[in-house]
Amino acid sequence: MGIYKKMIRMNLAFNLFFLTHAAIYPQKEYNIDSLIKIDGIYKAIGDKKLPSVIGVYGLNNYKKRFLGNLVNGKKHGTWKEFHPNKRVLVENYKNGNLDGSISLFYKNGQKEWSYKYSNGILNGSYSRWYSNGVKATNGYFENGEPVGFWAWWDKNGEITKKQDFPPKTIGITRGHNQYTDKLDLVK
Repeated sequence: MGIYKKMIRMNLAFNLFFLTHAAIYPQKEYNIDSLIKIDGIYKAIGDKKLPSVIGVYGLNNYKKRFLGNLVNGKKHGTWKEFHPNKRVLVENYKNGNLDGSISLFYKNGQKEWSYKYSNGILNGSYSRWYSNGVKATNGYFENGEPVGFWAWWDKNGEITKKQDFPPKTIGITRGHNQYTDKLDLVK
């Protein structure tokens, strides 16, 4: 009877492993260039219907790079974008909305900025660093608005600006480039 129970446990463990593996790692992979995005949902170009869970890859310098998963046509889980200038953007999605930490890395591997989203809305800490690792900006967002104490530093680590944002003060961001190179909040 002991061997029988052991075989059943092994069979259950084996099945559980493969079911979990299939749920986490999709069976089909598609090139991002073969998909079209309509109203926030990715679809196959043409009449082909996509499986409910797929992996998506892109080509970077002729190398296949896994980007992330689509669940029912929406980004879900961790996505990585590899830019031609060797920067890497790491985003987290839930049901097509940014959800969790978002980070961009310099080509030397140093984190350039990091901030958090909750269901598509900026919510949580915001930090930015210079390529030498010195902190450039630190602050906090609540429901998409800057709140609390914010500070800015120069490349030598000297504070250049401090500002306190009361709750529900609308801030305007300016001075962005495509990688949020600089965040300057004004009332």
